[in-house]
Amino acid sequence: MIKHDEFCQKYTRAKEIQADKFNEELIDIADDGRNDWEERESERGGGTYIALNKEAIARSRLRVETRKWLMGKHKPKKYGDKLQLSGDEDNPIHTKSDLNITPTDAYLEMLNGKS
Repeated sequence: MIKHDEFCQKYTRAKEIQADKFNEELIDIADDGRNDWEERESERGGGTYIALNKEAIARSRLRVETRKWLMGKHKPKKYGDKLQLSGDEDNPIHTKSDLNITPTDAYLEMLNGKS
């Protein structure tokens, strides 16, 4: 990606599209309760009962959180954490703008957590 700017642009765009796909998957994962409950054998003399499947719920939570994290990395302006900044005379906010940044540089900054 560092050597081929056109490839980097296409790769970056593909990751942005992937972030949008993950966004669509979040609702499906959260709404899918098929494995939230399971039938278990009673240890006290036979029979079965229905119990909460904590492992399946934890796995769903992990799938959602992983996608949310990746979405924030691949498309930070849309899905990243929103920062509320404030400043005053003694502590002004300084911003930097570099309009000449290449997609490769932008991607590398994103990977390094600078975006």
